[in-house]
Amino acid sequence: LDAGKPTKACLSCVSFITSLYKYIFSSLDGLNLTRFLTSLGNVIFNTILTHIKTLKITLGIGGMKLMRDLSEFQNLIQLFDIQELNSQFEVFTDIANIFIVPKENLQILTQESNLQKLNKDDLLTIINLRDDQQTIEEINNENVNT
Repeated sequence: LDAGKPTKACLSCVSFITSLYKYIFSSLDGLNLTRFLTSLGNVIFNTILTHIKTLKITLGIGGMKLMRDLSEFQNLIQLFDIQELNSQFEVFTDIANIFIVPKENLQILTQESNLQKLNKDDLLTIINLRDDQQTIEEINNENVNT
């Protein structure tokens, strides 16, 4: 796998949503457009987050591949020109970083990043997807002791 290129699945989704966006943008305006795109963006975000929680992502190259795909979705959402969505999608960079940083840096990442925007259950589920399984127990123990 080439970590520098998005996956075919990602490119297909982005292409479809871009076509949909163009149609919506030509059909709606004003508050109707903003509300519809906000709802669509929220559905896209939740769908991606739910999908991530079903994956087993390898550290390093798997995290970089995830970062590349999530970056495509972030770029797509910027087309919507809705700051609330841009802010919401920023968490995806830090989600990918979970699979890139060494486990010693996970606690810092979870405390000093956009990951704080996620609910704790989602965050712990995603961290548990790392292939160094003891990580989740270490983070839980450290957070309980602090």
